[in-house]
Amino acid sequence: MTWFTKWALRNKAALAFSVVASMIFGIFSYTTIPMELMPSADQPYVTISVVGNGVDAVSMDEQVTQPIEKAINGVKGKQNVVAQTGNNFTQLTVTFESSIDVKEAKQQIQERISMVNLPNGVMKPYVVNLNTSEIPIVELGLTFDKEVGNTELNLVENEIMPMFQDLKGIGNVIVNGGKNQQVMIKVDPEKLAAAGFPLEKLYTLLQGKNASVAMGEQTLNNEATSIIVTGKLESLEDLKNIELNGDTKLQDVADISMQKDTESITHLNGKNFIDVVIQKDSTSNAVTLGQEVEDTVKKINQDYKGTLQATIVMNLGDTVLDSINSMTREVLTGALFATLIIWLFLRSFRMTLITIVSIPLSLCITMILLSFFGVTLNILTLGGIAVSVGRLVDDSIVVVENIYRRKKDNELTPAFLVEAVKEVGAAITSSTLTTVAVFLPMLIVSGGLRDIVAPFAITITCSLLASLLVSLTVVPALSGRMMSKVKMKEHKQNSFYPSLLKWSLNHKWLPITIAVLVVVGSVGLFVSMPKGSVDQKDSAYIEIGLRYQNGTPFSEMEDGVAKMEDILADKDGVKTHITIAGVNEDAAQYGNLQDANVVRFMVFPKEGTDSAKFVKDIRKTKDQFPDAELTADTA
Repeated sequence: MTWFTKWALRNKAALAFSVVASMIFGIFSYTTIPMELMPSADQPYVTISVVGNGVDAVSMDEQVTQPIEKAINGVKGKQNVVAQTGNNFTQLTVTFESSIDVKEAKQQIQERISMVNLPNGVMKPYVVNLNTSEIPIVELGLTFDKEVGNTELNLVENEIMPMFQDLKGIGNVIVNGGKNQQVMIKVDPEKLAAAGFPLEKLYTLLQGKNASVAMGEQTLNNEATSIIVTGKLESLEDLKNIELNGDTKLQDVADISMQKDTESITHLNGKNFIDVVIQKDSTSNAVTLGQEVEDTVKKINQDYKGTLQATIVMNLGDTVLDSINSMTREVLTGALFATLIIWLFLRSFRMTLITIVSIPLSLCITMILLSFFGVTLNILTLGGIAVSVGRLVDDSIVVVENIYRRKKDNELTPAFLVEAVKEVGAAITSSTLTTVAVFLPMLIVSGGLRDIVAPFAITITCSLLASLLVSLTVVPALSGRMMSKVKMKEHKQNSFYPSLLKWSLNHKWLPITIAVLVVVGSVGLFVSMPKGSVDQKDSAYIEIGLRYQNGTPFSEMEDGVAKMEDILADKDGVKTHITIAGVNEDAAQYGNLQDANVVRFMVFPKEGTDSAKFVKDIRKTKDQFPDAELTADTA
């Protein structure tokens, strides 16, 4: 390891240039590394969601859930399957062993499900494996003064969506919600047979028209004679004029009429809304992109004033910025305390300065390496930096102290500095490599867990190796220049500790008793301490649920929705709230279906709101909903 020291002492100009370049490129890398909340990682489960409008729970279980369960039974690495089935829907969650590649497992499931013969009217299953990179960067709601229909949907898709899609770094823009037109097609079986056009072929034809197709309630000889079509249909006339065979059109074999809306609710602050989900690509910065989206939202509200109102429900960029700022403060605080402790023991400004150089320089080198390895800046990588800050100066302290100890009346010549570093070089190198070896196994963890822990391990490894390099090169060079005027201080014998140790050995019962009391007290405090993954007083949002009995009329659920929305409107501390009721295909795309008899309210509190108290207040309103089971909790 003395080779690094010899090179640094022989090439001081090159070393100085390397230090300056490392600082510049390190700061540049910090500003350009993509920022996100979590590293990209697949979740260890796959969700299968199927919607069947008008299909009861028993039929969904027998004709959809059970066949799918049998089909995926042999998928490699499957641990268990949890199925939830109700009227109009079924959802299966398949969990896998940690060593399994979930992407390959998802592909196997899709292939097996494609061979399942599902009944007519049941929509194509959505097979979803969520990745942390797919977490929306921004979710916003578009509300209109009038009912949301096809005109509003077309406005959003043709004018609003392109404004976001044109932003650099946008990965995907997804529009959910709104009330699509629903059309009832009553087929005449005799006319359809005369046209030589099978009913199954008609289903396929309609599904290719940007519409979802389901069976109606009328049957003849166990065959459906009515079809419900839901989608962004241009007009009823276009549907009527669909050609079947030759000159035969759909209106020649069926009666076509508009239907009432499906029984579902999507509200933002009590109004029907269109949900816009914005995802970033893998290279963009969540913070800067979130700000650009906010600026676009302001422009939309100016340009479309009186037509629609865009409201930001969630901006992950703000969360990422808060997390990064918090972790940065912790790192800087740690560096400050490390400096004070070093000065307290070394009692020399020059020696402290030489040692502390290791922290910013090692961090800058770490940023360059993270950028090179394609690691993003997130709470895990920043956590790795925070963990390693205290360790960054250890090697430098050992080198500086040994040079100081050997100095006496010797001149700080290159040969002397090389010998001083050589004396401790093997020790600090083995110590650093041993610490690195503790974290390296994280890089060979199998499955999706590796994607989570690997950035943490890479960050710590890079920072420790950078600190070792600095201690072997920069520290000896600075010591030779700055320690020449440092005066040797005579070492004074410390009498306090020997006296304390001698007294403790003569009164063994007291320190042992104190140690036992500390351990027992710590266990007691741990048991009584509130536990949770997040602080309830500062949660991201509050989730409220109303669960009704099966068969409850939808009008009764609507009354409950109106009552709860009035309660939320009168509550202080509510920034935004979303209401979701019924089964809808939009939720199936994210593997997030719910029972048709359940209403969900997502309440986003204002900053400073005591979420735990808010939840208690909501629970006290349960008597106002005698026909429903009310739940409320932080999320």
